[in-house]
Amino acid sequence: MQKNYTAALFILFTLSFIALQPLFVTTVYAATASQSASENSSPSATPEETTLQLKKRIEKVVEEKRDQIKGVLTHLLSDKHGFMGEVSRLSQEALTVKQNGDSRIIPFSENLVIIKKGKKIKPEEIEVGNWVTVIGSGTSDKFTPEFILVSTESLRPKDRVVEIGTLTDLGKTAIKVMQRGSADNKEYILTKATKLENVDGSAVKLSDFEEDLSVLVIATKNSKDQWEVVRLRALTDVKSSN
Repeated sequence: MQKNYTAALFILFTLSFIALQPLFVTTVYAATASQSASENSSPSATPEETTLQLKKRIEKVVEEKRDQIKGVLTHLLSDKHGFMGEVSRLSQEALTVKQNGDSRIIPFSENLVIIKKGKKIKPEEIEVGNWVTVIGSGTSDKFTPEFILVSTESLRPKDRVVEIGTLTDLGKTAIKVMQRGSADNKEYILTKATKLENVDGSAVKLSDFEEDLSVLVIATKNSKDQWEVVRLRALTDVKSSN
């Protein structure tokens, strides 16, 4: 197991080296190209012309290396795939993951590497309710897990709504909006992360809004089934009315 963990770290190191390679090549080549440009340029060449020639050579090298890096990454990752879900059951031999209404059993093995908060952990440190990203190889019918990334926070995509309506109630921590074509008032929670915008997208204060104002609301549902406002935008110029 230690051997596979070391191999995984080696792969990550290799990817990092490959990703940084253009920078290294650019730096080395810049020095070489600079000397070459100086030697090959005519005595009448201006510093601007020499710099332009050097820039073109560097861009050419970087473009060539970009294609090489893309090919290497494609080869390394071509046979890897995975999925994510919530841990619903845990035993000494395996864990069960809920995914899109189905359950998948992931057996533990000596070759399986489990990572949580950047550190390698043991299978018994996983808890029911954790979310996991499972990466491995093979087909869906014969899948071999190789890595499990554990998260204590939900990875489920948040429900999102985008609605247009009229402000019927304006508070410091919540608002109510009557949707167009409906007589129902829907409550939204305001948070510190809520963005308040004028009709042109510029930032405004909550005090710039008032009841009966037409607004655009973008909100997501939190763990308490409340709708939290991500963005509240006035559909008329609130600055001109103040």
